[in-house]
Amino acid sequence: MARQVLSALCIVGDGYFTTRGSLPAVSVHVAEIVRKLRRQGEFPPGALVHVDVGPNGYTLDVQIEGLSGNTDSDLAETLAAVRTLSEIASEANVIDIDGAEPLFLPRILAVSPDGVPFAGAVGASIGEIRPMISGRRRARHRARSRHR
Repeated sequence: MARQVLSALCIVGDGYFTTRGSLPAVSVHVAEIVRKLRRQGEFPPGALVHVDVGPNGYTLDVQIEGLSGNTDSDLAETLAAVRTLSEIASEANVIDIDGAEPLFLPRILAVSPDGVPFAGAVGASIGEIRPMISGRRRARHRARSRHR
């Protein structure tokens, strides 16, 4: 008997097809997009962005240094950078609209010079809804569970 493959409706961005769901590839992809935006003058020049895969292999850890929350205009610039990074990360994610665990959890934190977070975003995804093969998602989830 042929095995039936079910599909799920997922929020998927074009970045997923570039990175193929590899979190290290997502990390590189986010850093490349930030460099491109900075060259175009569309990202704060003073912001240092560090992108890494979290120790649990499930989070995309993004840390922003060099910005401030001291004044309203400083905070507005910081929050714009956080939103931009959140959008870039969400484009590489896959989230089943039925509420299943996403491919990864973005954790974006703006930190003060002494390392204290003062602004950030955790989770969330924005993108087009597309059918995805659920068997692939289950296999990825099983593989990730083995590394925990």
